[in-house]
Amino acid sequence: MPLTGHAFVGAATALLITPEIRISRQYSLQTLSSWIPFNITLAYLPDITTELFFLAGCSGAKITSHSFLFAGAAALLCTFVFTHLFSIPVLWRFFFFFAAISLHDILDMLQSTDRQPFWPFSDITVACPLIPDSPLSEGLLFFLLFIVFLTIFYCLRKPIISLEVMNQGDGKTIPRPRTIFIILACILVATAIITHQARILREKQLNLARHYIFHQQFDKGFALLQKARQWPAHIHPGRVEYLQGYILAQKGKTGEAEKEYLRSWKKDPHYFWTVADLIILYAQQDISLADKQRLIKPWYNHLLNDFPNQPDLPEYQDRIRQLLGKEFSAIKDN
Repeated sequence: MPLTGHAFVGAATALLITPEIRISRQYSLQTLSSWIPFNITLAYLPDITTELFFLAGCSGAKITSHSFLFAGAAALLCTFVFTHLFSIPVLWRFFFFFAAISLHDILDMLQSTDRQPFWPFSDITVACPLIPDSPLSEGLLFFLLFIVFLTIFYCLRKPIISLEVMNQGDGKTIPRPRTIFIILACILVATAIITHQARILREKQLNLARHYIFHQQFDKGFALLQKARQWPAHIHPGRVEYLQGYILAQKGKTGEAEKEYLRSWKKDPHYFWTVADLIILYAQQDISLADKQRLIKPWYNHLLNDFPNQPDLPEYQDRIRQLLGKEFSAIKDN
């Protein structure tokens, strides 16, 4: 996701589409110190929700909270929860919230390659990677774009600047910004940066663990996987569990490997390798044909029905056939 880009876009939407500002055309210090942090929070809402869902144990949080359906549901909730903040019709309030939240998904699609905005109606992945991945490059890009936006916006709009002030008793007045909102916005952006850096660390740990596993250094790989699954910054759902299951299977710990494979599948039912290696695990067990049929049959159907275009499917079918021998036809046909 764009790390600081969401904050800049949230600030821009505060000036551009916040209803009260558009109506009054007055940009007071107090108003800006309230609306800009509020809109920044809206801009990060899908990521905030994702982390909360992860903490609650929901594995599909990222797909769910980064969809237009979530944006609509969240906008509908905000429309009625924050009624006291607006003096405009309900429909306009809904469109304001929907636009502010949906911008997050649009920005993500301009940088990431794994977004499914039309979930659950479609699994299609939408991506147009135009935003750089580097946090520094991305931050500089959005900072420059925000400066350009401010320049054009103020030149065209020419808003009336008013300062809401408070009397200090000695005749002097000072601006009264809502400091708490500014502090909360700074904490939110700092949290996003820390989480992003933690996610980069977790990705490195996962990739290094894969390297160790490839070279059969299973103990080192398993130790790194334990670190990669720690909070914060959850990474690809089910990947850590799958690799742990693979290591345990190589060590002959069949029961523990099965549990990890099943955990991986629950977190991501669409990961081919989990299903394929679980079938291999069952096929290698020294159990009766009836038990193998019971264990393998549903997973084999899942493999054929859900991954018909997977390039590695024929190779795995041959491997399963070799492991089962004559038993393969019984499992395939029953």
